[in-house]
Amino acid sequence: MNWNRTGLKNMAKTALKGNFWLTVLVAFIFALPGASRSVTTVRDGYEVYTNINYGVVATAAAGGGTISLLLRIFLFNPLGVGCRRFFVENLYKPAEVEFVKAGFVPNYVNVVLTLAIRDIFVFLWTLLLVVPGIIKAYEYRMVDFLLADYPDMPYKEALERSKQMMMGEKMDAFILDLSFIPWYFTALFTFGLSFIFYVNPYQAETNAALYAALQDKMQKMYGNGDM
Repeated sequence: MNWNRTGLKNMAKTALKGNFWLTVLVAFIFALPGASRSVTTVRDGYEVYTNINYGVVATAAAGGGTISLLLRIFLFNPLGVGCRRFFVENLYKPAEVEFVKAGFVPNYVNVVLTLAIRDIFVFLWTLLLVVPGIIKAYEYRMVDFLLADYPDMPYKEALERSKQMMMGEKMDAFILDLSFIPWYFTALFTFGLSFIFYVNPYQAETNAALYAALQDKMQKMYGNGDM
């Protein structure tokens, strides 16, 4: 189906209202460092670029940076996959928290490997300057969602499928991300409470709705057998 920002956000609002407290809880888990990285691609691309310029990556090889990297690879990346599975399921009916474990079973190793390769590719493109890195991050935006649905999908297929899904959609997805910026300012006046209890779950459900729309588009283009 063709999508628009209003339609996705309305779908997200309905899903949020139908399972509010559990959605807030999963969104809080989703906001842990690293778990929701690919949702905020504009901010992440800038942060990666800034880190490179100031040599943070070099110093991260020793000390706490190494621990942070390992946590991201082996814990937060799979956790993000599970949270995305929850948000997609929650679009259609109130989801259970057990969906959060989807990134750890049944194929944890494939999930870890695929997302690590994705992150390396985005990092290498970011070395060329921030804009190519952001573009590549948008191309791979759907990898986490694909793994949530197909945990056994080989990494090459997951990266290519995400690239196909985002073809012609990157600018609209970029504008969708920008549309949430005014909501971030509400956190300044509510001591972060608005982010925890509304903005974060709202944006997470909206991105799940985007995945559902793009998945539907791909199925209509190539048939159900390919997806």
